[in-house]
Amino acid sequence: MSTNSATNTSLDKGTIDRLREVHVAALNAGDADGWAACFANDGIQMPPNFGTNAGKAAIEGWSKGFLTM
Repeated sequence: MSTNSATNTSLDKGTIDRLREVHVAALNAGDADGWAACFANDGIQMPPNFGTNAGKAAIEGWSKGFLTM
């Protein structure tokens, strides 16, 4: 592994950690829009015991419904 590869891995991990923090904060705040904003337009959400949500619009719709329960 090159030094550059190791550096990129560390940067990627930091980015993922920050995104996870935003994702969890939005979920804990009941913020469906903020939760969905963590996904790419073509993202896939696979919540346990529910169907797969494909695309940001589907993820946002499902998330709003889930958080209102």
